[in-house]
Amino acid sequence: MLKYLSLIACRLSGIVLAVCACLSPCRLTAEEIHGGGELAARLSGDSGLPESIVLHNRPGEAAPDADRNWLHGPLTLEVRAEAAKKTAAPTAARLEKKGESLTGQAALAGLGLTVTQKWTPLEQGLMWEMDFAGAGSRTEHKITIQLPALDPGMRVFTPSERGVMNLDAHPTYGPATYAAVGWGSGRAWVLPLISLLATDGRALTIALPPTDNIPNLTFAWKDATTLELGFAHRGMGGGKPSPLRLVFYSHAADYRAALAAYAGQFPEYFRSPLPRGQGEGVFYYHHIQDHPDLDEMARQRVRYIWSSFWFTYLGEYLPEEKEWHPYTYAKWWKLGQTMSDEKINAFVAKMKAAGVATYAYFNVTEYGGDGGKGGDAEAAARALRERFANALVKNASGKDIPTWEGAMAMNPGPNYALWPFLVEQVKRHLDRLPEIAGFVIDRLDWASTIDYGHDDGLTMIRNKPAENMALPVAAAVREVCRLAHEKGKRVFVNQFYRIEPLRDTDGTCHENDYLPALGYLTPLRPASAWHHAKPYGGDLLQFEAQLKRRLHWKLFPQMIAHKFPISQQPPNEKAADFLEIYAPLFERLMGCEQVLRPHCVQAGGPCDVNLYADANGHLVVPVTSRVDFLSRPGAPSAGAPVVSIRGMGHDARWAHVYPLGGRPYKASVVGAMARAPQTPSRADTVLSVSLQRHEVACVIVVGHGDEPPLDDKHATRLIELREKLFGKSEPSPLTTEQLPRPDLAGLTAPTLRISGDLLGSAGPIDVLLGGRKVGTFTGSACSLPLPALPGDDLRITLQPGDEGVWLLPRRAEIVARRGDGQTVRVARWTSGMPTAGQAGATALVASWAALESVAAAAVKFEGRDTTTAGKWTGKYGSLAAWIPNVQTPAQRHYRLDVLAGQPFTWPGGQKDPRSLAPPGAKGRPAATCWHEGQRLSFLITPSDTLAAKPYRLTVYVLDYDRNKRSMAVGFGEPAQTEQTAAIDETDKGVYLTWTVSGEVQIDVRKLAGFNAVISGIFIDPVK
Repeated sequence: MLKYLSLIACRLSGIVLAVCACLSPCRLTAEEIHGGGELAARLSGDSGLPESIVLHNRPGEAAPDADRNWLHGPLTLEVRAEAAKKTAAPTAARLEKKGESLTGQAALAGLGLTVTQKWTPLEQGLMWEMDFAGAGSRTEHKITIQLPALDPGMRVFTPSERGVMNLDAHPTYGPATYAAVGWGSGRAWVLPLISLLATDGRALTIALPPTDNIPNLTFAWKDATTLELGFAHRGMGGGKPSPLRLVFYSHAADYRAALAAYAGQFPEYFRSPLPRGQGEGVFYYHHIQDHPDLDEMARQRVRYIWSSFWFTYLGEYLPEEKEWHPYTYAKWWKLGQTMSDEKINAFVAKMKAAGVATYAYFNVTEYGGDGGKGGDAEAAARALRERFANALVKNASGKDIPTWEGAMAMNPGPNYALWPFLVEQVKRHLDRLPEIAGFVIDRLDWASTIDYGHDDGLTMIRNKPAENMALPVAAAVREVCRLAHEKGKRVFVNQFYRIEPLRDTDGTCHENDYLPALGYLTPLRPASAWHHAKPYGGDLLQFEAQLKRRLHWKLFPQMIAHKFPISQQPPNEKAADFLEIYAPLFERLMGCEQVLRPHCVQAGGPCDVNLYADANGHLVVPVTSRVDFLSRPGAPSAGAPVVSIRGMGHDARWAHVYPLGGRPYKASVVGAMARAPQTPSRADTVLSVSLQRHEVACVIVVGHGDEPPLDDKHATRLIELREKLFGKSEPSPLTTEQLPRPDLAGLTAPTLRISGDLLGSAGPIDVLLGGRKVGTFTGSACSLPLPALPGDDLRITLQPGDEGVWLLPRRAEIVARRGDGQTVRVARWTSGMPTAGQAGATALVASWAALESVAAAAVKFEGRDTTTAGKWTGKYGSLAAWIPNVQTPAQRHYRLDVLAGQPFTWPGGQKDPRSLAPPGAKGRPAATCWHEGQRLSFLITPSDTLAAKPYRLTVYVLDYDRNKRSMAVGFGEPAQTEQTAAIDETDKGVYLTWTVSGEVQIDVRKLAGFNAVISGIFIDPVK
């Protein structure tokens, strides 16, 4: 049934235009080609490039417009010879019909190259193939294609950390390069495609096949008009081919339809070839000589262990000997215990009896390093020299690349010495460890690397041939999958940032829970990840927000134990309790695949919602609140939402709701037709499920056939656990009392102030007051001047500019100035007042205030310090400290909101005495800053209990790269006690200290240099 639903999803997701093996009849003119799906391309008689790409409306089809030309002008293509710095565009094209294709050849004048193009009409679309050839020397080139295809109001689906982006909020944007490793930056682009989502409900996706060699790919756009695709590091000439293929899809304007088109064309990259099973879901990563408590594992619904460290060293994962000295003998844990097949098989049997599968550690990209009885690298180094020298990956300087614990990066391609060794290792595991569930392959981030010691026939950098590691890594992963699948074993993969290595794999177990990007790679596969993106300390708000994202994207967590120190996942009692409370919700997503139909689900109120189907054909709907959190007890609940499911579940008979930490209940299911067609179809059915209340999070199961009993066996225990941690689950009563509109006569300079917790990426947020846009801000707080005093509609709406932005509002207020200069509060919203929203937006229902005075902060400058430099600990920050890009302990009584500024880390600052040491001296110093072109702004807010108590506030100003920066630092508008940090001071690093009270806004103006920077903010008691 699941396979049937997925086929429906792919076929009904819109008009799919893609590469297809089956050709269909088409209509051709001299310069125009029509493919299936009513897509047509008119090619220029001069360049052979598209002058228009038109989606024709099908006869009788209800569409918002008749035909749509995606191009506002001709598409352009330029080729640049990097060494010669010459650029050429195709000219003097000759177009010719060959069979059912339209081909053309054009010259690239001045480069000694020609480009042969082939447009092929296929059953469901068009494919554009190019080959760049020349007889001269083979050199490095870059191809740039520009499509004038963007419109104001359009959205863009980016398979990145930002998801669907609004062009109005991001008119110019340059995202991460395709396949960039986003471990430290959080930025990624994981699929070689981009989708333009038009306001008329139609979309165009441009993609590269994952089967092709993609050494470099970039997307960018400018001024909301032109989309640019860049293809660098491509060798051309030398009589060898240099191919490039683009695939076009047209579909409904929803990211799900884009994924359906791509996954439908290349299913082996998205779907496991084996049936789904029990060895997926929550996991833990550790050695097998100890394990967490089995009862605790059961409470968190642990389903598998990624077992590791029984290898002697990286590469020798299972030695020839039946008993050996594992890595844990002398390294890390230093257990001093030998390992054997017997011990491994006994552990596998023990875990299997507890319902936990065991996956063996494997790696195709690293070899060597420390290990064995002596804990040294001697044996591994000898093997590298004698057996695997031709598989070593080289950097741009021709040197080997060291990795973990002294191992080396390896090229696992079939033509190099490591390949047969890896094959033998897989066979050895399958023969001697017959009950393992399969393998987890580590470190596929090396697939995003260039190997300068080998040649793939296309890649060139600095005019030297190289190899795109995505190709050999993908080949090695496929071979492991082939061998494992023959024995019914599965293969999961880790640390990947591109699609190519996922072919034929069965699931993912990633060290980086980067969302939503990872969700776009795994809609149809089981997916798990470590806790990396957000810390699980302090009040756990950020951690809980990430759990909600995981639930939305079906990304299962790693176990966190109460006491047991899981490898690289430290214990935390409160976080462990959190996972127990969330475990029943994740359990409902076991064995599910995302439904890739456009616009298939929505929920009322400030909620996120997604739609999955399980193996029984039941629909599974995770619903997560954007405003209510267990870690923020006492916050109000919005109204009970209604969840609508379109085009699915026409035969649904029942619905069960599993609320977070609550007792499951039955909900009514109401079916209706979306419109009244002459012949009703399943696609017209809309199911509505009404929840009893707005939940922090819940999962709805909508089923057909006989209704099963509610699964409430753990409900009582989880309710008690939730109440122990957070109190009673009943929401606080909404503050609905409305004061009358005050007399606003004589008030001037109205200003809207908003502050909250930034739970996602920093990005633009549009602010609407009474339905009208009044400004945009980036960060967790803002102060926006209003064009006029507010009217009767006090609804404040926060609309993120992309899906990566998530702000949890804490308060909002409108203030204005009286004639005597006193600032008064006109209207307010706090976390005890109503919220609403829809489709990612959050609406704050504010109320009038009684024109109470807003006291100005007291500020007194104390002095400056140019001698402490990076050694701040013990002198500053005893009450609170914030250092950009450095994790600092949770601040209990003071809060920092970055109103204007972006974090940045200068390279090479670890040994500079001016760089700030991390708190507690844990880790190496780093030269970091918040930066902005002209002005930085920060808001410091004490807790209510300390609101009137004075404190010392210090900022650290450092011109690390000696850019001759000078800045003025003051407080509020107009600036109070503004101080200048001169060039000779910022060069050394200067601390400026004030005594302040109450909430203060720090403003930093650039006086000289490239931009404004601040490297730290510290709070201490008054001496």
